[in-house]
Amino acid sequence: MRPDTLILENFRNIEHLEFDFSDSENLLFLVGENAQGKTNFLEAIYLAAFSKSWRNGLLKDLIMDGAGYSRVKLDSLEVVLDNLADFNRVLKVDGVEQNAVDFVGRLPVVLFAPTDLDLLLGEPRSRRRYFDQVWTLLDKKYLFHLINYQRVLKSRNRLLWEIKEGRTAPDDLNFWDEKLVKHGEFITAKREELVNFFNHLLADFYHQIAGEKKKIEVQYCKSYLGGLADALQKGRSNDIRHAVTHAGPHRDDFLFLLGDKPAGIHGSRGEIRSVVLACKFAEERIIEDIRGEKPLLLLDDVFSELDSQRKKKLLEFVQDKEAIITTANQKLVKDFGGGMVVEIKNGKIHGNEK
Repeated sequence: MRPDTLILENFRNIEHLEFDFSDSENLLFLVGENAQGKTNFLEAIYLAAFSKSWRNGLLKDLIMDGAGYSRVKLDSLEVVLDNLADFNRVLKVDGVEQNAVDFVGRLPVVLFAPTDLDLLLGEPRSRRRYFDQVWTLLDKKYLFHLINYQRVLKSRNRLLWEIKEGRTAPDDLNFWDEKLVKHGEFITAKREELVNFFNHLLADFYHQIAGEKKKIEVQYCKSYLGGLADALQKGRSNDIRHAVTHAGPHRDDFLFLLGDKPAGIHGSRGEIRSVVLACKFAEERIIEDIRGEKPLLLLDDVFSELDSQRKKKLLEFVQDKEAIITTANQKLVKDFGGGMVVEIKNGKIHGNEK
């Protein structure tokens, strides 16, 4: 799904930019040296899709130094970050303010970035974030339950501290436990469903990328046994002792197995990259199959991280997709043999900017 127009104001190093996608082909290359704004361009599109950045840091860091606000408008989607007084984020669709649940998921996007290796090598929260994000593009109810689960979890943890301090009774947890179970069980059921979707695709994609057939699967590892309600009840004393909730989707993990061994521990660097690419290929397929539309692919300088074989497979994969690709390597563009090429320098695009 290719957008039509992107407008940026005071976004990182980009003071003002209006980009028209209508003349571009299905592949758009952003070429330029490092720190010129290529990744910022992709980040702005990602922000319009998910209302947040994939990069570390605070949302207010997206505002250009010295500016009081930042604005991203991608067709009907608009994000305004205001730091003139207290920081504020405003989400709009067709000029009408929306909450995050109604805003997120309107633009299906799949990101390929060097940080994708965190999917296997990073902390459990990186894997939870990844699978949660895929579901937000597929089902708005998932984001609703995820946001409310996080709110209830914070309230329960505050109450645990008050109980530990002797300021309230343990039975006061019953109200929050009921809500946590309601939202938590929805999340775990959907995560299990999504893992099944991935497991039907991963082995074939891995074979295409690595050129070898291996058993590959994702296992969903819950942080508790049985039902969440029972786990919360059994763990209540320990939760009060530490003033933290130990059981629930916020503590779950996902384990990638290559053969019968954890890929992140026993896989070679090449095997790990193949697993990650297979996962991203599967993500694109799942989104297209369920939504009935091709997602927009954002590739942030990922080819420089790949060997020739995996680079070739990724080239073949994106050839017929809608994709925006950043690179400092002019030779890469020639390898594609097609697509529109624009240069970005000092936050300005040359060749298409209005």
